[in-house]
Amino acid sequence: MSKQNLIGLFIIGLIGSIQAQKKMANGQEYQENKTIQIIEHKIIVPENGSLKEALSLTKEWTENVLRKNENFENIQLLISDKEKDTINLLVLYKYKLNISRSTNEINQELIKKHWPKDEDFKSFIKRLHFYINPKLNKRSAYKELILK
Repeated sequence: MSKQNLIGLFIIGLIGSIQAQKKMANGQEYQENKTIQIIEHKIIVPENGSLKEALSLTKEWTENVLRKNENFENIQLLISDKEKDTINLLVLYKYKLNISRSTNEINQELIKKHWPKDEDFKSFIKRLHFYINPKLNKRSAYKELILK
């Protein structure tokens, strides 16, 4: 093995050990693990709508697209007080470690499978957006923290 290859392996090993042995400011050792994305949706129930329909549409999307996407290890839905006209819905997406395909690409395939006709999907999205305006969504991404 050449000297350059040995130096390259040493540097890769050094980087790996640096990443594995991160420390917080207080000296606490930790490791970052899987990515968790959180999207906060506002469900707004208008006078001619119902919370039941909003949650039914949310369930249809979650069960037929999100939970079938191979990039997600887990999907969790959290909801705030259900007695109000505006409800916060948090969707927690826990990603798998080794992702080889685009999440959006997989979603598009699942959409085509569940709604084969484009007009059916457009109708579904229009109904869903009647309750959840995507412009009001708030996105955050975190790394799962494992304390040593």
